[in-house]
Amino acid sequence: MPIPIHENQPFSSVPVSLARRKRLVRRLAAYLVDLFAIYLLSLGTILALLAGYLVIREGGNMSLMGKVSAESNTAIFARIVHALIYFSYFTLAHWYFGQTIGKKIFKLRLRENNGNELSFSRSLGRTFGYLVSGQLTLGLGFAITYFRSDERSLHDILLNTSVADAESPQESGKVNPPDCIAA
Repeated sequence: MPIPIHENQPFSSVPVSLARRKRLVRRLAAYLVDLFAIYLLSLGTILALLAGYLVIREGGNMSLMGKVSAESNTAIFARIVHALIYFSYFTLAHWYFGQTIGKKIFKLRLRENNGNELSFSRSLGRTFGYLVSGQLTLGLGFAITYFRSDERSLHDILLNTSVADAESPQESGKVNPPDCIAA
């Protein structure tokens, strides 16, 4: 006999529907796109800073690039720059736009559960929550999304947020500025 599932029961033993599976795949794909964007931003920033360092320190002698990259301080510096870009990217994108590049591509949007846009502090907390969901729980904080009927990850639960399909401007009643000008 199947176990009855109630609307407000967060965990379910019901097989995941195809539509729900597609949403979860879109969410994962959006996160991977974001990680790739962060990687490109980090790489470009680190290379630009190292090149600037060489110009200042060595008068533009680019043959020393190998020597600089072999120093142990360079690896520490690269990790710090990458962490700053990671935190800045997710915090600012979620706070200012309500979505990252990946979420925009896959038509997802982040909101507080009460429907409001994210505050800066909640956005920053959610970025730290990624560490809890990923590193501290060995990925289980992300994996629980598959088993919850509300599709919320650990960081979403901790900060009272959720990821949902992005509304089109027509559905939400908002009008794009170019439409206003043309009218």
